[in-house]
Amino acid sequence: TEFLKKNGLFGGLSRSFDNIRDIARYYAQSVKAIEMGSAISPDKLLYEYEDYVMFHVINVCSASQDIESFCHSSLYTLMEYDRKNGTDLTRILYKYLTNDKKVVETADELGIHRNTLSYRIARIEQIMNVDLSKSDVLLHLLFSFNILKYKNQAGLLNGVDKAQAIK
Repeated sequence: TEFLKKNGLFGGLSRSFDNIRDIARYYAQSVKAIEMGSAISPDKLLYEYEDYVMFHVINVCSASQDIESFCHSSLYTLMEYDRKNGTDLTRILYKYLTNDKKVVETADELGIHRNTLSYRIARIEQIMNVDLSKSDVLLHLLFSFNILKYKNQAGLLNGVDKAQAIK
């Protein structure tokens, strides 16, 4: 990374491979890592394909489908609730999910008491009418956040006013 920084370069790392005949596919992964990574995380210099594979999938799907149609509909309900009530529950949910539902870590990161976080998570479940103990719900919500991040629309992810993320 020091070499990249010193020379104003970016780097992409593919998944590892052991057959030289596959080099074209893995080169393409490196290029895609740079493409996705520089758009999603412009502050980095070295992008690993594994960190951006989900965005690559979203990119491929977006070529033939409106990818927002795959978002969990209740996430928009929560975002609208935040907009109407001046709350920050969408960002709290995002932090909670990206911290693997670890209450203490998430509460510390948000600067709130863990009991406050637990109350807010329960409120989020109520507003969204979801059960966050179900793995398929968690996966769908995380995928939805990645779609929004890819689309550069979620205010909690890129500094844009959350109201702009609501359709």
